[in-house]
Amino acid sequence: MPHETARAALRGVFRRATPPAAAPSGVIASVRRDTVRPPMIRIAVESTTAGWRIDVGGEIDIATSPQLQRVLDDVIDGSDDRVLADLSAVEFIDVSGLRALLSAVDRGGAHRFGVANPSPAVRRLFEIIGLDMPTLCSTSTMPADPVSDRDATRLAG
Repeated sequence: MPHETARAALRGVFRRATPPAAAPSGVIASVRRDTVRPPMIRIAVESTTAGWRIDVGGEIDIATSPQLQRVLDDVIDGSDDRVLADLSAVEFIDVSGLRALLSAVDRGGAHRFGVANPSPAVRRLFEIIGLDMPTLCSTSTMPADPVSDRDATRLAG
């Protein structure tokens, strides 16, 4: 019987509730079109005589970091060569982007994966979290001569 009383009381509350006012002209929500844009990231994978070079540009955030993570995982798992991520064209990076980079270090080891040419945005994030730059950044550079365009295209796709 106590459950019946509670149900009756709840029915009364729900009946007394007024429905929300309808939006004018059937509009549920309005969003300015110029504020919504697709995620912007550019990733190019290139095999060189010294290993793999991954050029990353644009924004590395929660929307784009999974794409970067997949490419890093594919390159690191698919080869025993050194992998260097060039981040000179990165305009924005958040913690999810940093997580993708640190995951690549864990996956391949610091001797196989490194970051080259971190942009000011990348450097700023490293400074904010107190990450020691030499831990992740490589001082070596890689030549830009491609060994196999077919392999680079397969890994980038």
